Amino acid sequence: MEITAVGRRLVESREFALRLRKIAARHQKQIPGNAGLSMFVGLICWAATGHDIARPPRSQAERRELAEFARKHTAQLNKLADKCLENLVKHDTGGKVH
Repeated sequence: MEITAVGRRLVESREFALRLRKIAARHQKQIPGNAGLSMFVGLICWAATGHDIARPPRSQAERRELAEFARKHTAQLNKLADKCLENLVKHDTGGKVH
């Protein structure tokens, strides 16, 4: 598993950030704090590795592989998560990021 160029471009896009927001809104009451945060990090990681977030990892082996990948690539995934948040702020403020 590796971060792909296509996956990186997807995760860095405003459309992806807005899609994550929609997912958050749908699951806000069902998934408490840290579990929700873990889910979003997992979705960012899954997408960055070239997978479709509409088809999340199903098997235990896939979930373990994803978790191990995330542990080994924390810095890269944090940068991608930051970009998602920046895109949401830009969207909400009309392009102004303070």
